[in-house]
Amino acid sequence: MKIRDLFFSFAGTIIRVAILIIAVFVVIQAGKKAYDFGYRIFTEEPMSAAPGRDVTVTVTSGDSESDIAKMLEEKGLIRDALLFRIQKKLSIYKKAVAPGSYELNTSMNTEEMLEVLVGPVDSDGSEDADDVEGDGVDALDPSVDDMTGLETGGVLAEEEGNYDEGAAFVEEDESAEGEEGAEESESEE
Repeated sequence: MKIRDLFFSFAGTIIRVAILIIAVFVVIQAGKKAYDFGYRIFTEEPMSAAPGRDVTVTVTSGDSESDIAKMLEEKGLIRDALLFRIQKKLSIYKKAVAPGSYELNTSMNTEEMLEVLVGPVDSDGSEDADDVEGDGVDALDPSVDDMTGLETGGVLAEEEGNYDEGAAFVEEDESAEGEEGAEESESEE
């Protein structure tokens, strides 16, 4: 009986160790795949070297980001549709792709393709200044003033007034410190 119990105990230990080794192997492999995918998000190379080949892509009004990414993958412009979608979400190109025909090249990287598909934007993610009509405060929609209760024309004037008052306040504090210092020296005598 003791030999039998010893055998089952030994077999149970071997099975537990084997399961632990398999679990560690799976975690390591999953970690490698996750790292490789994350690395590719920021370093994905174009499909081919310059000059590449031109490919016309037609986007219709019903196409989702997923549909567009699959189309680009099928046409040989990108390697992985999911990777492209994540790259778009992490990029400065937040606008949706407008319907139309676009000329892309297999030597373009993801950022270059997105610039063609979405249009140029500044580094902060806003539309390129050349594409936006108006400038500065005058270009604001009047409804913004209604929603906030602020008038854009008066903000700068008020700030200048606050600055002058603040400067006077600082001067008053300095003169107050001077008076306190004089009072302290009188009390010490």
